[in-house]
Amino acid sequence: MKETIACIGDSITFGSGVLSPKKNSYPAILGRLLGERYEIFNYGLPGRTALRSGDQPYVEEREYRKSLERKASTYIIMLGTNDSKTFNWKEDEYPKDLEELVRTYKDLPNVPKILLMKPPKAFPVLGGIIRYDIQDSIIRHEICEDVGTIATKYNFDVVDLYHLTKDHPEWFVDGVHPNKEGNQAIAQRIKTFL
Repeated sequence: MKETIACIGDSITFGSGVLSPKKNSYPAILGRLLGERYEIFNYGLPGRTALRSGDQPYVEEREYRKSLERKASTYIIMLGTNDSKTFNWKEDEYPKDLEELVRTYKDLPNVPKILLMKPPKAFPVLGGIIRYDIQDSIIRHEICEDVGTIATKYNFDVVDLYHLTKDHPEWFVDGVHPNKEGNQAIAQRIKTFL
């Protein structure tokens, strides 16, 4: 029987930075790296937030419900980049909402493995501005810390994509979305935790 892995997240998980997300998103590449023993499901949705008060909360989406129904053996969860946007960010709500979302997966009856991911660095592009109103300082100092705190509380593994990507602006098509090379590096790092 195949191990099932469900990837939960935003446009970075979905694969918005590549021409063919079904082939070149990090979940697709991870599937090829892991081989036939694993079946990977990509539940990434562009623009989604962990924040329930965000402009597009993940928990209100059909993909969220489908991901819970999947009862995967492993859930890889990364939400935070869109939460950092100036019009979304609420430092008191983010850790509570992320923890609540993560617990819905942790508490599934099949007791899945949970892997939390710190989002990648967001790089400025032409004009020195980070696109989409994303705040890298919030990702680095608040979101990464909150993810680490939740992981420690529940003894989950953490994949630190911020540290992995911080010196590699060439891995991004627009400073935010990884290209194929970036997704390859992310998938390789995740593989070491599985």
